[in-house]
Amino acid sequence: MKYSTKNNYTIELSERSAQHLKAHPEVAKYLSEAISISTPESGLFQEIEIDLGRPIGNSGLVSGVQVTSSQPTTFAQRNGRPRPSRVVVGNPGDVTNMLTIVIKPIKPATFVLITAWVGGLAKKEPWDTSIKSASEKLACLNFWCSHALSYKPDLMDEVFQSTWDNVLSMA
Repeated sequence: MKYSTKNNYTIELSERSAQHLKAHPEVAKYLSEAISISTPESGLFQEIEIDLGRPIGNSGLVSGVQVTSSQPTTFAQRNGRPRPSRVVVGNPGDVTNMLTIVIKPIKPATFVLITAWVGGLAKKEPWDTSIKSASEKLACLNFWCSHALSYKPDLMDEVFQSTWDNVLSMA
């Protein structure tokens, strides 16, 4: 599937991005609209927040109790993810107008969609294999030690207690 942006670039949905979006099924009804009003910059990996001007759902990102990487907290395995995510049970997140897309260039004027979600920007989860440096990994870990995802039992396995240190040491 292909989408056109406001500035006439193309964003393609790959098999991998379709798989990744299984954890964000609420995005499907807004993706075409959001991309059509986006204006990505040529040739750059980008994370773009798009304001649709009306409430579109609840942000899956919520503030969590601050923990250290060695303190137990709640996790759940999301659909299509290689490792667990930090979650909060019982907090559906704030209503938002925002949809975020993550894209990378694949040829001139063409991008592939990496993922998209309802809500604003978030750091990569600290186990993400695209993290390029120790400082980026630390920034991501610090972010997720104070944030979590809203637990969605229809899209995640059962919750469990663990630490970021344990999650990051999983093979």
